[in-house]
Amino acid sequence: MLEAVKISPWVMPGLVLNDRKEVTPEIILPLVEKYTGISKKQMDGKTRMRQICDARHIYFYMLYKYTKLTLHKIGQQCNRDHATALHAVKKIKGILEVDKNFQVIVKTIDSNIGRTVSDLKIDTAMRSRYWDRESI
Repeated sequence: MLEAVKISPWVMPGLVLNDRKEVTPEIILPLVEKYTGISKKQMDGKTRMRQICDARHIYFYMLYKYTKLTLHKIGQQCNRDHATALHAVKKIKGILEVDKNFQVIVKTIDSNIGRTVSDLKIDTAMRSRYWDRESI
């Protein structure tokens, strides 16, 4: 008697259908906007305020991590070039190694990918500890 064998999609990619939705910029952007309180219009602007730059960098990092977009396409999301997107990814990776508050922010956004924006539970105290501090 033959038993059904469950094959992991990691073993034979393309053989097993995955019902998981592909992550797109349209999924990531509302999460970053809602958690950071920074709008897409602000991220697209020319300002170099720390909170806005950090929100933009988190957005670029999430796009790099979850999508198959090139650095050029990631940069175009906020009217920037590929070098800016690469810098943002490296910067976020570096900050995540040392800044616990930043880790919480990024992990919260990470864990909410796939949920709808209205389902999000935002820790406003944590957001205000990081995003409301003075620019350095």
